[in-house]
Amino acid sequence: AASMQDFWRRWHISLTNWFRDYLYIPLGGNRKGKTRTLINNLIVFFCTGLWHGASWNFIVWGLYHGGFMLAEKKWSFLEKVPKWLCHLYVWIVVMIGWIFFRAETLAKACSYIKQLFLWSSSGNKALLMQINNWYLVCLAAALLLSVPIFQKKTAKLKAKLGAVYYEMGSDLIYILLFLLTLCFVN
Repeated sequence: AASMQDFWRRWHISLTNWFRDYLYIPLGGNRKGKTRTLINNLIVFFCTGLWHGASWNFIVWGLYHGGFMLAEKKWSFLEKVPKWLCHLYVWIVVMIGWIFFRAETLAKACSYIKQLFLWSSSGNKALLMQINNWYLVCLAAALLLSVPIFQKKTAKLKAKLGAVYYEMGSDLIYILLFLLTLCFVN
């Protein structure tokens, strides 16, 4: 996805459609002016967070996503940015959002995010000691395989090999990658 709006169009489509049909449109949707549209979006994301659980971390998760949607609509800053940076932006926003979603409490989520971005003598050194050449190769492969340019190249390969052989090969690669990740589970 190249924007948070694009992400939410693709992610959890049934839930997104339900909130659109039963909350966003009855609130007036985008028919009552720009300010009201932004407020309606924020209300929908607040309710989306509340729908996932009645705790502060889910409410913050919903408002966090709603805030980015609001910023994108109000300032249209992604139109001037290269597509690959848009993908990176969405990836970072969503990954940080999952911290709020998965944490047991809001305090734990904030603590984790603090540890993620602040250098501490014990935590980050322990993480750096785990990084080796194999880890860097896997990280580079994951980044390469997730960019849209590589995905376009695989479409050409699919046309050459034929859909059946391509699907069998990609399934085999996914199985091998899954088994590889199991090797690293402690």
